[in-house]
Amino acid sequence: MQAQQAASHAVEIESSSDEGEDKDKQTEPRDFTKLFFLPENEAAEKLNMSKSKLKRLKKKKNIQRWPYRRLQSIQRKIESNKEVLLKANGSKEADSINAQNQDLQSTINFIVAWPNSISKFTNDDILEVVKKRRRVSIPNLLNPVNFDDRSTDDENDEDQS
Repeated sequence: MQAQQAASHAVEIESSSDEGEDKDKQTEPRDFTKLFFLPENEAAEKLNMSKSKLKRLKKKKNIQRWPYRRLQSIQRKIESNKEVLLKANGSKEADSINAQNQDLQSTINFIVAWPNSISKFTNDDILEVVKKRRRVSIPNLLNPVNFDDRSTDDENDEDQS
């Protein structure tokens, strides 16, 4: 009888430890990206966990620094650009501000995708990386180049010689 009780107690302990692991997995967000726009304290509250547990989770996910402040800085630039855009008269000025806002939004997307980049690079460095990545993007690479035009130019140059 005591052996059965001990065995059932062992099963209860195992199942309760499994439940504890499942509970941790449930509180562990699959997608941290939505929380990056909140300070760590608020993100921890949103997840119903302590800031220490969030820090452990951050370490487990290999996130060196919480990117909230960097993202806020870039968002403030976007907002100030929008204010300037409202005052802008010329279409060229508006186009350049819109292009800059698109670059800044791409920078935010880059930081969200690679949060550890903020510990190594400045916003300007990340912006340059974003611009380079855009130039080498798949749609840009898939645009057909008309090689026939280039070959006829070369032939014309040879004919003139």
